Amino acid sequence: MSDDQTTDDLDTASESSNRSGMQALYSFTPFSLQNTSPYELLLTPVSYLRTDRWLKSEYRSQSVRDSYKVTKETFEKDVVHPHSLRTKTFREEDDASIEFKHHKYKQRSAWQYPPMYAEFSYEALNSGYSCQLGWVLTSSNKQECPMRQHCPDFTGGSRCDHYEGPFQYERLFKIYPGIVRGYQDPTSGNYDYVTSIRGDAESLAKLSFTTAGQVNAYINEITFDYKPSYMFGSPSLYTQEGIGFRMENVNAVQLSFGDESLHDMLLDLLEENEALRNWIALKYHLYVDLDYVDTIKPKGGFDAFEELRDAVEAGIRGGEDEERDEDTDLDALIEAVETVDFETDELAMEFAEITFIHTIAHALRDWLVNTYGCDHDHIEYYLEHPELELQDIPADSKRIVFFESAIGGFGYLDSLKRDLRDEDSETSFESILDSVHSFLDEHRSQVHESKSKATNKLAQYDTDDAERVGTGLETLEDINIFPHPKAIRQGIHQVNDLGNRSERERALLDDIFQHVPICWDGCTFCVDDDEDCSFLPFDRPFLISRDLAYRGTEYLLEKIREPETSGKSLPNDFYGILYDAFLEAESTVILVVPKIDLQVLEDVAKFAQDSRVQARFVTTEDAFETLDEYETSRVEDILADTSLVSLSKRSGPLDPQIVMDGIVSITGDLPFNYDRTSVDSSDLTIRHDHQEITEELEGIGISVNND
Repeated sequence: MSDDQTTDDLDTASESSNRSGMQALYSFTPFSLQNTSPYELLLTPVSYLRTDRWLKSEYRSQSVRDSYKVTKETFEKDVVHPHSLRTKTFREEDDASIEFKHHKYKQRSAWQYPPMYAEFSYEALNSGYSCQLGWVLTSSNKQECPMRQHCPDFTGGSRCDHYEGPFQYERLFKIYPGIVRGYQDPTSGNYDYVTSIRGDAESLAKLSFTTAGQVNAYINEITFDYKPSYMFGSPSLYTQEGIGFRMENVNAVQLSFGDESLHDMLLDLLEENEALRNWIALKYHLYVDLDYVDTIKPKGGFDAFEELRDAVEAGIRGGEDEERDEDTDLDALIEAVETVDFETDELAMEFAEITFIHTIAHALRDWLVNTYGCDHDHIEYYLEHPELELQDIPADSKRIVFFESAIGGFGYLDSLKRDLRDEDSETSFESILDSVHSFLDEHRSQVHESKSKATNKLAQYDTDDAERVGTGLETLEDINIFPHPKAIRQGIHQVNDLGNRSERERALLDDIFQHVPICWDGCTFCVDDDEDCSFLPFDRPFLISRDLAYRGTEYLLEKIREPETSGKSLPNDFYGILYDAFLEAESTVILVVPKIDLQVLEDVAKFAQDSRVQARFVTTEDAFETLDEYETSRVEDILADTSLVSLSKRSGPLDPQIVMDGIVSITGDLPFNYDRTSVDSSDLTIRHDHQEITEELEGIGISVNND
């Protein structure tokens, strides 16, 4: 090796070679080129590929700013935040080479996940060869694949049909870091709630802010996505140690969803719209291997694309009237989609929930970036769902957290909070969702128009490939959807090997595909993000849904525009209402009580202790003065026993109400009387309107934030 280049401190951004936070992980992704003249890239140790170099001491400084250990069911990994990183430099005049090879490459059982081999040298990077299936990333060997003697896919002969080249490295791959994110709530647990969207018995969604979030992130794997359209592998490398960081005092906004309300909303949407139901059922069936998993795991996209490819191939072969019956894969897929029952299949509904939350995260972050003019990597997001094996720690909530990728933040989320609180601002949660919904509506129309015109445009080519593309596009027309363009291309490859085509034929096929809708119920133009996503590229198409986001935002807007609803969904028991209020609240419950009942006060104190939620009683001065000496002493004892319960007095009459987090209120005939617990809940009103609730409480001298 002739020389190395050292990047400066990862936490500073004063020079072009410096990056901080999440931006550093994308900028200094291992195995991604930092420069092409000469070739420079960061080469890190890999978990199962061996090399004769001690790369740990070569790729980073031995001194670190921070380090921590990540422990999961299947692995344990050290995460380091080094002071500096060192790239390897390869020049034409050098003969240096670093070779990575699987330590069990001679064992057939080890050939499960590509790659098995990679060579990094000037020749391999400038004019290297690679395996279509991903077993070999890069090699300078022009004559034969270096792993041909052991590869289960070797086709025989003097040269393997899957071994392609020459390529320049930068034209061969798009390289993505698999970043594992973690988010922890403020140690105080307090969020500043801004708005809520009503469900039935609980809030459907809540929006809240904090300036004290805690974030950690690290690179766990590197995925290589082939750029040539006839190479379909997506090999991944798992780093031996993670490059990462931790941050405290992070500005964050949380969008949390109620369990039952989210479930009910999505079930309604899926039952009302057949095409939407079929999109989600197809993605669920393809992505989730029900024989092996009971949660939603990463990397289901590999098998998903393979099954969809086989169905498309069957449709194309059936369309060409070949003698053998090849339509069984297609028939089986359509039957599987039609038999998915979202009402009885809990995992299917949880998949729909994850898909909705993930899609909305992309759509809302795009709105933030476009509205406040921030750099895309300044706003990150984090997903939580109990059935999603993605987050750094197990989750018990369903939420999206948007956070600024710098300690102390950039000010964008502060601006959003101020705008949402400002009565004169045009920004509201309703206007945000309306903007997203309108954009998705327009994009849906464009996609439908493109799909309807595709048949005529394809017919103009009058070639076998154009006919195959058209047939592939129509393979799922019985269920009113269509296959992913990548699966159509793969299906054509199965019928007539694209690797053996001339460059002219490949270019013509690329031209034909320009007329195929690129939006497969989601694309980079609407709700996908190929630069910064929690999922890797081959998973994302199955875990986003433009139509689900479109229908979902429409549903949310309907609820926002009708903030009041009858309390008929509430229990007909006062204590049941109280108990549910403390389950619903995450920070504070304000109880406006015209009179003080000692038993109610004592029981609420227990609810507050169990839920770790503040209980703030507000009563009248007259009610307090009517207490006798024993009752006054008992009230003082209850308040002294816990810091979670407080009581304040106001002059004048008060109407009873319960307010949760300052954004949801229950009003009406609330007895606050232990001797009278029966309630006609249909006479109660539930309201989700932070602005009106705040103004109403402040009108009687009550602050939603403090006494």
